[in-house]
Amino acid sequence: MITVGLVKELYYISHFFNTTLTTTLSTSNSRDIIMKVSPVGDLDVFAGDEHIWYEKIEGSDSFFGIESCDTISRIIACINNGTPWEQYKWVPLE
Repeated sequence: MITVGLVKELYYISHFFNTTLTTTLSTSNSRDIIMKVSPVGDLDVFAGDEHIWYEKIEGSDSFFGIESCDTISRIIACINNGTPWEQYKWVPLE
């Protein structure tokens, strides 16, 4: 499960070392979940090879929080169950 605390901690480490941090969460019964966090606060989440989420996690234009993590979990559950997930993907405000 991806949590706000986990993502914020990854951002802190990425920002501190000024490098993009890539973390993989693996379970025996689903695709690997790969999170890439940049030093400026960009989060990209992949389920296997599929890019499922992008969001700015830091800054005045950030809305990252519990709802984001809940939606990412919902997408992962859909992918694992073979059901459509595109309606949940994050779309930036224009």
